[in-house]
Amino acid sequence: MNHFRIDFIQGCTTASDYGHSVHSLADSAISRQIISLSLSPQRLQSVSNYTREPRRLRFECYLDPWLQDCLLNPQNEHPRYISHYEIKAYQNNTLFFSGIIDTSSLSRDHASELISITAYDKIRLLTIFSDVKHFYALTAGYMPGWILGYFIQKITQTIPISIPYNGALPLPSYNISPSDPLVIKRIDYAYMLELPLPPYGRSVQVNYDYSYSSPDRGFRHDTLSGSISFCFAHYILLEAPSDHYISLYKARYLGYIIRFFNSVCPLVEVFEKETDWFDNEDNIEDFYADFRTFFQNNGVNPDSLTSLLPSAAADGRSYSQSHLMGSWLDIVCTGNLYPSKLHPGKFYETHLTEHTSSIQALQAMLMLYNATITANAAGIIYLRLKSALPLSTHTIDDADILSMVESRADQELPDTSALDVLAGDTTVLAQEIQNQLIDFYAAKTTCDFTIDNIAKYSINLGDIISVKNSNYHIYEIQTDFQSDEYKVKSWKL
Repeated sequence: MNHFRIDFIQGCTTASDYGHSVHSLADSAISRQIISLSLSPQRLQSVSNYTREPRRLRFECYLDPWLQDCLLNPQNEHPRYISHYEIKAYQNNTLFFSGIIDTSSLSRDHASELISITAYDKIRLLTIFSDVKHFYALTAGYMPGWILGYFIQKITQTIPISIPYNGALPLPSYNISPSDPLVIKRIDYAYMLELPLPPYGRSVQVNYDYSYSSPDRGFRHDTLSGSISFCFAHYILLEAPSDHYISLYKARYLGYIIRFFNSVCPLVEVFEKETDWFDNEDNIEDFYADFRTFFQNNGVNPDSLTSLLPSAAADGRSYSQSHLMGSWLDIVCTGNLYPSKLHPGKFYETHLTEHTSSIQALQAMLMLYNATITANAAGIIYLRLKSALPLSTHTIDDADILSMVESRADQELPDTSALDVLAGDTTVLAQEIQNQLIDFYAAKTTCDFTIDNIAKYSINLGDIISVKNSNYHIYEIQTDFQSDEYKVKSWKL
């Protein structure tokens, strides 16, 4: 027989009795205090849904003086219908749930004096405070745990509550082969050498005495931030000579400064100018000064453009260039696609104090790494990769398999728009992440189990179970205490 106990804990960090158990409801062999109890499934998000659904506990009990005077007292709640009191739920003295009480869901039947209480794990707070924003401006970027941590910090600065979490996340890796490098950005400049219509019937030629025969281009490495940038500078002087008149001159300028965020997200600054025809080369000097100023204003010494690096490496990636002289230049990348730090928000593009939605930054991070957030029985929030497999396996006896249904997984084209909140042009990154997600979910076989005897097996989300000599990775699990069964959804390994 299941015996349940619900402890009510003071969760307001400014209260004198913070952290103490202030009330308890406990079943015994002769009486039940918990009239009914249900626990929602714990699941990984779907392919594209990175708004985490918290786990929900709902139970009924009879109203007593403490519940009347304390739990139902609106003075004992935070804003947004969050009670000061948190709960810890036990089954046969084993903790299986910790969470916050949603006061908006409290209901009381005055005829029977039954009260229905709904609680959620603290992941619920991330959606309750989805309007929280943060100013992301660290030059070197943010590790995944920092994005979660700053979000939680903002919530705890809004209401006096503790949200324990573990931000450690082992990062995935995907190697871009040197035999098939990833093109991040193409610079087309063939038009620079195209001859315009000649003025006054003259012929036009490129004056190579005063023009670059090829662009200055290459990489710069900022050792302070560990960032990589690419510079491109091309200047062409066109001449329209004449045997009877003075020569005319026209200049073309093309400059690029490309900074890379979030691995392969370029932020592109462009200077592009073509002058009119002048009868004196000195008239073009002002435009040349503007060309140099463009680089200076973007933190690049124009005199350094002739000594740029042909390639650069950072964060497990190598950046190089593929060049067809006089036509185009590709900036390419090889190595690990996944960045160790992220740059959420548009401050990196505008340099304005722009605050970014914390939940959007979190969703982008989770999608990028194909990760999720879960809360354990003690209420601690964790980051975890969906692909991460535990070292141990739980073997399920054949006699305890009440039902087993295998089917092919539904295919879904991942929606990568969550990545748009990241700095730089996310087009290339989004396509690569979409390909990774498609590969992860492709050709998976799912299996639904009903497993008898909860006390016999301690299985959780993400565990591996062995059934009939095959292994399965649990991506959804529900504990049905009334039937003494686990309802499991899994991927066959």
